[in-house]
Amino acid sequence: MNAALAPAPTATTNRLPIIDLGPCFAGEPGAFEATARAIGEASETIGFYFVINHGIPQSLIDATLAEARRFHSLPLERKMAVQ
Repeated sequence: MNAALAPAPTATTNRLPIIDLGPCFAGEPGAFEATARAIGEASETIGFYFVINHGIPQSLIDATLAEARRFHSLPLERKMAVQ
């Protein structure tokens, strides 16, 4: 089943929705509309969601998370200087 077309879970399911951008990149008919609906519903009911098939290389994701960890490990005064 296409994740972008699957209904978003309700707040009581304890699961985050998975939004698949693959159909949008593949040019599937109705994919943009279905994805927009899924994002809207997930945003309104849960507030968070996972995005898959977005095309961002895992190496860039890993590097970004490493930099976030590095920044958040700094003393508060150093973090507050970045404004």
